[in-house]
Order: sequence, then C-alpha cells, then structure tokens
Amino acid sequence: AVSFMKADIGMEGIRKMLSSVGIGHHWDDAYREASGKSWESFTTSFADRVLALAPRYPGVAYATNTIAGPGVSYLVYGYGPGTAVRVSIENSRFGGTETRTTNASGCSYGFLGASWPSGTYSFTASGRGGVVSSTLRK
Repeated sequence: AVSFMKADIGMEGIRKMLSSVGIGHHWDDAYREASGKSWESFTTSFADRVLALAPRYPGVAYATNTIAGPGVSYLVYGYGPGTAVRVSIENSRFGGTETRTTNASGCSYGFLGASWPSGTYSFTASGRGGVVSSTLRK
C-alpha cells in the first residue's frame, strides 16, 4: 500500500499526509489534501493493483531470510481466505509436508530455518485454488 501511495503522491505527499494526521486531521482528509483525490478512490483500486503485481495465481514468492534469522521464507498466495493449503518441501535427503490455513488475504507464510540443511528443494503448494510447484535453494 505504501509503495502505491509513493507512486501516486510521492514521498513529499506522504510527509504532508503524516503531518496533517499529526495535527489531528482524519486520514481521508489528509489523503485528499495531498493527492487531490478521495481516499475511497485509492481503496477502490487497491485490490486490482495488488492482483496486477503477480503474473499468475496461485503462486509462491521467496525471500533469503526469515523472521528467525538466516534461511529461506516463502509466501504462497492466490488461494481463498481461510482455506487449507498443503505445502510440501523436500529433496532427496530432507523434507516435510504440512497443511496450512491461509489468512484473510488468501496467503500463508512459512520458512526453512536453521534445522533445514542447505541444498535445492522441490516446493509444492496445493489447495482448492490450484497447485503451484517451484524449486528453491537454501
């Protein structure tokens, strides 16, 4: 959301909004003052803008760190809110499978922490919205 705001009104507009809120203005009014548009126009277009970020659904994105330190994080997306997604991560020597429940945005986050040895893994997530398969390197 912040990236979209930055693209729409720039950092100066964001600073203006935060200053306005800081002196007691409502968020909607601060956005209108900085952008010349209603906050509703931003929120109405938000879902479509987010959907346009990903090439397909469902999908998976990786990061080279975790909330617990070194490792690999993953985020599966594009499933229905509150639905079961079976996640399988494995290579020839190590792996695991679990069923996770997506959040209100249809996403689920997990990671391969220190106990997972380095190597290349097959990653599969499957649920009612479809199957996504990928390879990850830890």
